[in-house]
Amino acid sequence: MGGRIWLTLEQFDELLDYSCSIPTGQTIGKRWKRHEPYVHDPKVKTVWYMGQYVDHEDPDKIGIRWTLIDRVDGQNPADLLKELGRSD
Repeated sequence: MGGRIWLTLEQFDELLDYSCSIPTGQTIGKRWKRHEPYVHDPKVKTVWYMGQYVDHEDPDKIGIRWTLIDRVDGQNPADLLKELGRSD
C-alpha cells in the first residue's frame, strides 16, 4: 500500500469504480478506485483505495500501487457518500 490521499468529490467521481476487478487497459499512470469490503450494508464500514498502474522491475509485468483515499472534500469517503445519499 502506498500512503494516503485527499481528493475533491469531483476527483473521486472521475475515478472509475473497479471494486470487483481491475482495468484491462494496463497503461502506466492509469488510476481507478475500489472499496473494500465490497458490500452494500450500512452496518459494514468500508474503505476506499485508489489503484494506479506503475512500473515493475520485470519489464513483462506491471505494478499496482494502492493508496488509501483518506478524505473526500475533508470528510471520510464512506460518511460523505452516505450523507449525499449515495451507495457507490
